Amino acid sequence: MDDMEMLFTDLNEEEVDALLKDIDIPYDKELSDSVRSRLGIRKADTLISFPIKKILPFAAAFCIVIAAAFSLLSEKNLFPVTAETTVVTTTQEPPVDNPLMVAISSGDEDIIQKLLSVPGIITQETLDFALNLSGRISYNTLHEIAVSVRENLGSTGLDSLVESALLGDSQKVISELDTRESMTMTPFEKLAFFFCVAFCDSETVDKFVSRGYDINLKDASGNSIYAIAEKYGNEDTMQYAVSKGITS
Repeated sequence: MDDMEMLFTDLNEEEVDALLKDIDIPYDKELSDSVRSRLGIRKADTLISFPIKKILPFAAAFCIVIAAAFSLLSEKNLFPVTAETTVVTTTQEPPVDNPLMVAISSGDEDIIQKLLSVPGIITQETLDFALNLSGRISYNTLHEIAVSVRENLGSTGLDSLVESALLGDSQKVISELDTRESMTMTPFEKLAFFFCVAFCDSETVDKFVSRGYDINLKDASGNSIYAIAEKYGNEDTMQYAVSKGITS
C-alpha cells in the first residue's frame, strides 16, 4: 500500500471530503479497490465535480429574464389574452326541504317561476343562493326572485349597488357609484355590471366602464355585453356596445 492509499485508508469519510477540497487527486492513479469504494468511484468512472452552487445564480437570472420578456410581450399583445369571464359559484347544497332552492340548483326555470308564488317558501338565503348560481339561470329569473324576496320580506338583503342593478333602477345605480371612491371589482360587483347591461340604460353601463371596468368582460355563461343586451332586449345598451366595437 503506497502513501496515497494509506492517506485515504486512515481518514474517515468527512476527512476524505475535506481533503478532496484542498488537493487535486490524480484520478488516473492506481488506487486500491478499498480506497475506490470509500470514494464511491468504480474503476471505469471518472470523477466529475459539477459546480451546482456556481451556476445557481445564473439559472435564477435566466428565469428572471425569461419572465420579464414574457410579461413585456404580453403587454404588447403579442400573446393574445382571452377576455376575462366573471363566474360566481357556490359549493352550498340546497336544503332538501326547500323545493325552490332545489329548483334553482337544477336550473329549472319553469319550476322556479311556479314556486315563486308559493307562500312562505321565499327567504333571503334563496336570493343569495340564486346569485351564486347565476350561470345556471337567466337574469330575468334572478330579477323575479329579487322582486319576490323584496315583496315578501320587505328587503332583498343585497348590497345596494347589486340590488339597484338587478331591479333595473338606473338612477339609483349611478347615485351609488358616485358615492364609492373605488371599486374593488368583486364577483358580485361584476354581476351588478352585467345586470345593468341587461336592465339599465347605457349611461349606467358607461359609468361602470369609466370607473375601470373592462368593457370586454364576459359573464358566467361567456356572454359579451352585446350578447346580454340583445338577449334581454336592451337596445340602448346594444347600440352602446356597437359604438365600442363589440358586435357579438
